[in-house]
Amino acid sequence: MFQAINIFSTDDTSRSPSLPRRKQIFIHSLLQLGTIICSIIAFTAIYLRKEQGNRPHFTSWHGFIGLIAFVWSLLQALCGLFLTIFQRYIRSIGLTYAQLRMYHATSGVVLFTVSCFVLVLGLASNWFKNKMPNNTIIYSIIFYLLTSSMLFLAHKCVEQIFEMNSTQLFFHIRRLSVIMTKYHVDWNSSQQYCLLHTSLPLMNMKKLIDNKDSIKSDGYDELPHMRIKANASTDEKGMHRKEQL
Repeated sequence: MFQAINIFSTDDTSRSPSLPRRKQIFIHSLLQLGTIICSIIAFTAIYLRKEQGNRPHFTSWHGFIGLIAFVWSLLQALCGLFLTIFQRYIRSIGLTYAQLRMYHATSGVVLFTVSCFVLVLGLASNWFKNKMPNNTIIYSIIFYLLTSSMLFLAHKCVEQIFEMNSTQLFFHIRRLSVIMTKYHVDWNSSQQYCLLHTSLPLMNMKKLIDNKDSIKSDGYDELPHMRIKANASTDEKGMHRKEQL
């Protein structure tokens, strides 16, 4: 699930910079499909095991929140399917594709964070403690190492969604400042300047990446203005030679 989310990262170490947007969506869909299949198998296995042992279901926090995360993942997959296949019906619900994509990405990151929390609760369960050696130091080391890794992965996903939505957030704050100025609310110009110049690098970076992806996926020329100048210079040279002759 982490790799499926991280495929859209703007960091060059996380994805190939030459990978077009459509391939990113395709890889994301395949990885998420594998995640859904694994979660269904795991959920079915633990449910049947408890049925055979006549034990109650979803009595612990790990089981209850895990059930919520499981249902949430199925709904999230349906939303992703709606965004990729049924795009023609998006306008009928009164939302744009960009808004739905932002909601889908934010919901996915929150779902991943909840899933990490479910794993941490599983590490603190009695079943996991009984499987570990009696040495408290070894259990503490394993628990804190796995918990730290889960927190790191969740932090990376939250950081990614902040970078993706920074442009939309910037325009919303800018619109809010215009409304506040209209109603004579004190909005310091230095605050606007700081907000503008802290958000512009993220906005420009996102625009460059989106432009590269759209150019490469649609097959357009990456440097049309340079080629126009080159053609113009060659035409001028040809005209100059004809005049000399």
